[in-house]
Amino acid sequence: MAKRTRKPKQSATKTEEKTRVFSFLKTRQTQTIIGSFLMLFAIFLTISFISFFFNWQEDQSTLTQFADKTVKSKNLLGKIGANLSHFFIYKGFGIAAFFIPYLLFKTGLFWWFKSKLARIVITWNWGLFLMILVSISLGFVAAEFALLSGIIGFETNEYLRAFLGKTGLAIVLFFLFLAYLVIKYKITPDHFINFFSSIFQKKETENEEKEETHFEDTLAERDGFDKLKEEVAEKKSEFEMSVENLKPTIKNHSDSTSKELKKSSEELKIELPKEEDLAIDIEETKEEEHETENLSDKLVKDFGEFDPTLELANFKFPTFNLLKQYNESISVDPEELEANKNQIVDTLKNYKIGISEIKATVGPTITL
Repeated sequence: MAKRTRKPKQSATKTEEKTRVFSFLKTRQTQTIIGSFLMLFAIFLTISFISFFFNWQEDQSTLTQFADKTVKSKNLLGKIGANLSHFFIYKGFGIAAFFIPYLLFKTGLFWWFKSKLARIVITWNWGLFLMILVSISLGFVAAEFALLSGIIGFETNEYLRAFLGKTGLAIVLFFLFLAYLVIKYKITPDHFINFFSSIFQKKETENEEKEETHFEDTLAERDGFDKLKEEVAEKKSEFEMSVENLKPTIKNHSDSTSKELKKSSEELKIELPKEEDLAIDIEETKEEEHETENLSDKLVKDFGEFDPTLELANFKFPTFNLLKQYNESISVDPEELEANKNQIVDTLKNYKIGISEIKATVGPTITL
């Protein structure tokens, strides 16, 4: 009976300890402390990783002398930063190790803002998957730059390349990266189609707006020009208004002023020549000579005109004595004529052409 009573006491103490731990972690103070530690540690790792790429060769000797105070590391965060960066970058995942401080900083934010644990787990799963994928992809770089992929990425790339080949591994990595984009960000071909169509629509709307604004500007310019013309027509200068409204105040004004006005008007008149006095000068156009005509004229001047009969001055026509006379009698073979006639008739019948008469002329023939 004593043994049976002890077991529930032990289980009760364990559950109490668990509840205490969970209650301690759920307090706002604990979440703030853990979140702050994770974010500051992420910044610590980022600075040490960046400093590692500038001083990693010189800090190789300090890695084995961690406890020696006389040996100093050139990493900005000392020997701890040099050892951590050597472990995560050189022996680990290369440049892809920067995902670790990113995930730590994001986890610290989640602790600060009381995010769900499932959200933290999902971010870590995707982050680690992408870190391994990038590290293996950088393994295609030459061995001289193996630091970019790290030992894990380089060795894993070499191992998979032995089974899949270089091209096959590249295809598999591209597929995994594409699957990550599709699953994580839900990217489909429709997104690209909608993206490019929206760009084209924006361009079309911008062009239409530009055309509308240009058309409105032209209309406004025309309206402004018309209004300006109307204002100019309506508004007259003070001098013109005074001249139009000018009226004589003295009834019996002198004739001297009228004579002076007539003289000034006559002086202002421009004397134009009458139509009868105008003479038309007609210039004859000379045809321009071409270059060939100028050359021919020059040759005639230099060598004189060419006489085609000079070379054939002693030519004489041949006499008829050169021709041979043939005294042969023409013989007619009636059988040959009949055979030729039948052959002509048969060939024309093949083309459905009938003949009513046929004649044969016997004499000399010319074959072309």
